[in-house]
Amino acid sequence: MEQQTLGGSFTLAGVGIHTGVHGRVTVSPAAVDTGRVFVVDGVTIPARIEFVTDTSRCTRLGRAGASVSTVEHLLSALHAFGVDNARITVEGAEIPILDGSAAPFAAAVQSVEVRGQGTPAQALHLTDPLEWTERGTRFTAQPAASLHLRVRTEFEEWASGTAETQAEVTPATGERYAQGIAPARTFAFQREVEMLIQAGLAKGGSLDNALIITPPDGYSSPLRLPEEWCAHKMLDLIGDLALLDARLNMRLFALRPGHRANVAFATALRAKSQLRRDQENRMDCLLDIEEIRALLPHRYPMLLVDRVLELTPGQRVVGLKNVTINEPFFQGHFPAQAIMPGVLIVEAMAQVAGLMILALPEQQGQLAYLAALDNVKFRKPVVPGDTLIIEANLIKIRGTIGKVKMVSRVAGSIVAECIMTFAMKRPDTSSADKVLAKLNDPNAAPFSSDANLTDEGDSNRV
Repeated sequence: MEQQTLGGSFTLAGVGIHTGVHGRVTVSPAAVDTGRVFVVDGVTIPARIEFVTDTSRCTRLGRAGASVSTVEHLLSALHAFGVDNARITVEGAEIPILDGSAAPFAAAVQSVEVRGQGTPAQALHLTDPLEWTERGTRFTAQPAASLHLRVRTEFEEWASGTAETQAEVTPATGERYAQGIAPARTFAFQREVEMLIQAGLAKGGSLDNALIITPPDGYSSPLRLPEEWCAHKMLDLIGDLALLDARLNMRLFALRPGHRANVAFATALRAKSQLRRDQENRMDCLLDIEEIRALLPHRYPMLLVDRVLELTPGQRVVGLKNVTINEPFFQGHFPAQAIMPGVLIVEAMAQVAGLMILALPEQQGQLAYLAALDNVKFRKPVVPGDTLIIEANLIKIRGTIGKVKMVSRVAGSIVAECIMTFAMKRPDTSSADKVLAKLNDPNAAPFSSDANLTDEGDSNRV
C-alpha cells in the first residue's frame, strides 16, 4: 500500500454555505509524507485532528491566526480515493459548498487521476475492539483489513428518519464512493432553517446546495440516493476520520454521528490504535543522536531525546526517548519502584519542541526557555523498558514567544500531555571576552587568592 497524490491540479469556486462569501480552492499534488495540508493566507494548516478549532455545523481547522471551515466534503473525497498527499490552497474563509455534496470534488479527483509515489502509506490498525459512546451517539470499531463503514441515523421527532447505510471505503472502491456516497447533499430540517439564520449561519445556503426535510415525508427536491441524509452522514464521517492522516483498517459502526462526536471518536481511536506503535517499531530515523546534539545544547545527563522520527521545522516534530534502567534518576526515584519523574517527561517534551524551533534557520544557535505550562496531565507511569514517543505541534509563534501542544505516548497510549509556552533567547557568548579583557587590564584587581600579600610583605620572607 503506497502513498498517493494527484496527477494534476484542479480548482473549484463558489459560495461558502455558512459565510455566504465567494471563495476558491485549488488542490495540487504534494510530495511524499506531506499529508493533506491547507494553505490559508500563507499559513499552512495540516488536516489533522489536533488543528480542529470548531465542530459546530461543520469542521473548522485553524493555526497561527488562520482558519478554514467546511473542510469535510473535500477531505472525504480525497480520503476515499486514497489521496494521501495534497496541497490545498484556499482563497476565503470557507471551502465552497458547491452543490452541497462531495460529488464535484470526487469528479475533479477523477479528472486529474491519482498516482502512486512508491513510499509505504501510514496505516491505522486496531489490535482490540473499541467502543465510544456519548449522549446518544455510539461508535463501535473492530479490527479489519480495510475500512468498512455502517452508519445509522435516528431522529426522535421523525419516525421515518431512522435509516442505515453501509459501504467499503478503500482507494480500490473510489468509484463506489463516487456513485453511492459522494452525491449525498448536506441537509437540514425545515424547523432548523430559521434557527440557522438567526445564529448567523447558512448565509450561503439555498435549495441549490442543501436538502430541506419537512417531516413526515416532504423534501425540497427529489432524493439523489435512497435515504440520502444517512449517506451524507457517512460522507461527513469519512471526511472527519481523514483527519487521522492515515489509511484506516477497521470495521466501524456509527450510530447518530456528527462532527463533534466524529472528531472526539477519532481522537480516542488514535490513542487506542497501533498508528504510533507502528511508527515506533519501524524506528524510521530522521535525525540520529549526533545530529540532535548539533541542534540542542543539552548534554548528559540532561539530554533526553534519542531520535527524531518526523520533523517539519516550525510546525511539527515527533521524537523518541528510550527509557532504560541505567538512567541516573532511577537511583533515587524510586529505589524500590523505578518511575520516570514527571518533571523529566516534561523536560523531554520541551527538548523535542525545541528541536522543532531550532531547526528553523533563523532560530539556530538560540536557547529555548520554558515560560509556562498549561493543562499538564500525567495519565500513566513511565518505567524502564518503555519507549516514549513525543509529539509536538506548534499552536502559534509571535516574535520570540511560542506555544506548542505536546503529547507523549507509550505503546500508543497517552502518558502525558500539556500546552507549553517557550521564549527564545540568544545565549550570552561574551563572557569569555570579558574575562580575557579583565586579565589583560593592568588596572584590574588581581585574581590571586593571596591578594593580601604586597611586595613589602614578600621582602620580609626568608
